[in-house]
Amino acid sequence: MLYVKAVLVILFVAANGSSLSAKDSPEFEASAVVLRYSENTALGQDDSRKLFEKSIEILQSSNFNSSSPRWEWDEVKINLEYGRAVSGMHVLVTFNKPERVKTMGGYISARELIIGLNGSQYASSVHTIDGDGKVIGHAKYLGQLCIEILELVKEITARSPNETMEPTR
Repeated sequence: MLYVKAVLVILFVAANGSSLSAKDSPEFEASAVVLRYSENTALGQDDSRKLFEKSIEILQSSNFNSSSPRWEWDEVKINLEYGRAVSGMHVLVTFNKPERVKTMGGYISARELIIGLNGSQYASSVHTIDGDGKVIGHAKYLGQLCIEILELVKEITARSPNETMEPTR
C-alpha cells in the first residue's frame, strides 16, 4: 500500500512539473517566425513551427543572461553581437506580447528572440528583446541545439525555391 501511495505521489509531482513547464514556454500560435538566410526565406507552417521550437529550446538552455547578471556584462559587446546577428543571417521569433520564458538561468521577459546564424557550423549568438525594448545577451546555451538549428535551416533552404518575402518587379 505504501508503494502505491509513493508511486501516486511521484506521478502527481511529475504531472504538475510538466504543466508548469508548459506555461513557461511561449506558444507558436502567438508568434511570427522569419528566416533570413542569404535572403528572406518563405516558410510554410511546418518549417515555421520547427524553427520556433528549436529556437525556444536554445533560449531555454541558456544558463546566463544580461538581464539578471552574475557578472558585469559588456553592453557594447552585446549590442555589437546583436547588430551582427540582425544584419546577417538569423532566425527571428516575434511574440504578440512580451512572454515570460523559463531558462536555465532563470525567467526572462522576451518580446523578440534572435538566433544568429553567421557561424559556418552552428548558431552564432542568442539575444532577446525584453518588453521595454532592451537587448538582452545570453550565454552558455546548449551547443548541440545550435548545431541542430543550423542543420535545420540548411535543410529548409535547400528544398525551398529561392524566394524572398518581398514581391519582385
